[in-house]
Amino acid sequence: MKLKSLFLLCFALLAKCLVAQNIPNRPSPARTVNDLVGVMNSGETQQLEQKLKSYMDSTSTQIVVVTVKSVGDYAMEEVALKILRDWGVGQKGKDNGIVLLCAIEDRKIYISTGYGMEGVLPDMICKRIIDQDIKPAFRQKAYYQGFDDATTSIIQAARGEYQGDDSNQNAGGGDGLFIILMVLFILFIIYRANRNGNTMVSRRGHSPWNNSGGGWINTGGGYYDNRRNDNDNDNWGGGGGFDFGGGSGGGGGAGGDW
Repeated sequence: MKLKSLFLLCFALLAKCLVAQNIPNRPSPARTVNDLVGVMNSGETQQLEQKLKSYMDSTSTQIVVVTVKSVGDYAMEEVALKILRDWGVGQKGKDNGIVLLCAIEDRKIYISTGYGMEGVLPDMICKRIIDQDIKPAFRQKAYYQGFDDATTSIIQAARGEYQGDDSNQNAGGGDGLFIILMVLFILFIIYRANRNGNTMVSRRGHSPWNNSGGGWINTGGGYYDNRRNDNDNDNWGGGGGFDFGGGSGGGGGAGGDW
């Protein structure tokens, strides 16, 4: 438990060093479903948007879905946490935001939780939701089904009603060495970042996300045009009429690939 706390502390310090890393622009108007790749059709996007917005209206908890082509050389947890913080997903003071980030070309998914959701949605539950709801659907390219099932499980977990099958979960403590190695790696990255003027250094050099304005954003495996036409809602759905509340998080959550 102490090792995990140390890992999360180092991860939070690393996130603060990523000042040069850009992420997809915060949507305006705000939306809970941000399918930047277009893996869902407009009807699916709108249906999921309405589901998450209704849940937000009744609980104030904000669940946000984001799809990108690739995160390049960055770790999924870094990007998901930065989206949660920079967009301000969740209510300020409650920190009850959740980000489901999916990198299609990387075939990776990450659930990032705000501080206020870590108790009802611990890392183990996030991992179980990914394994049982997201992976089987995504392997069939049924992205809407995966997001729909996963968000239903998240809502159930927040209510204390989640009954996921834990038969495949590892009850042992065999991940201690992995956590130690991750802590050492993160400390090394922080050291390198500070030496380079707080600029994240990747295997290809400086951050591939250098364009902080409008236009084309390089996501490592491809580009998407963030100069969205407000009249084109094909991959953005309906919704709107709310704003993110300034929530934050410290690195809680889990990820996986399919």
